[in-house]
Amino acid sequence: LESAVGDRRYLAERAAIRWNANRAGRSNTLGAGLITGTQSFGHGIVSGAAGLIRDPISGAKQHGVAGFFRGLGRGVAGVALKPLAGALDLISEPAAGIHSMIVTQRLTDAAEPIRPPRP
Repeated sequence: LESAVGDRRYLAERAAIRWNANRAGRSNTLGAGLITGTQSFGHGIVSGAAGLIRDPISGAKQHGVAGFFRGLGRGVAGVALKPLAGALDLISEPAAGIHSMIVTQRLTDAAEPIRPPRP
């Protein structure tokens, strides 16, 4: 899905949102995953809407009328695919937070013995 978007700037910004969240340790809980997923979803909506205007203008400047229609096609595709990618992040980031919480809990529980040691 990411390669279908074809907008390098959008992909770099999306990767930065997810990377900053992981670097800050924010994807360790459900709430943190919801925040990161919501940011990514919002970014997809804004970037898709902006691309609908920006891509045809950019295409027209570079390649004339043919570039305008190519940019229009990219803009329409981006309006559909970028929010979809953000919606997938809205699902996957909280799921990653839940997974992290479960793994952390299992590691903590595994360290405690079930019964006391023998005398």
